[in-house]
Amino acid sequence: MNLGFILIVSFVIGSVIAAPLHVEYVLAPVPLKQKTDDKSKLIAIVPLNTSTIVIKFDKPFLAEIEKTSEFSANFDQALVGKESPIVKLLTKPGSLEKPVVVNIKDTKNGDSVKVMITKEAGAQ
Repeated sequence: MNLGFILIVSFVIGSVIAAPLHVEYVLAPVPLKQKTDDKSKLIAIVPLNTSTIVIKFDKPFLAEIEKTSEFSANFDQALVGKESPIVKLLTKPGSLEKPVVVNIKDTKNGDSVKVMITKEAGAQ
């Protein structure tokens, strides 16, 4: 193989690995809205009785959830721990009375995504 080809392939693979995190979808089923042009800040609107919120990313990564008091008041736990494109959040009964911002960070390269999770309008 020629050295130029190897360098180009190495560059392409390296840039794919270092690409920032992007949420593909949130399951609940949930409409996903973008408040700004910033793809790292999204809004997920979930039904009130949703017990598990699944956030799927475009690539596997080792996730870390920022455990704020707001997060602890609304979620029992976040199911993370191994490299995966999926992050699962287990909600507490009667939670999500107010919108909750969940900060999900890639522990390898430091990229992070903020997803605001709120209940759908009219849900009681």
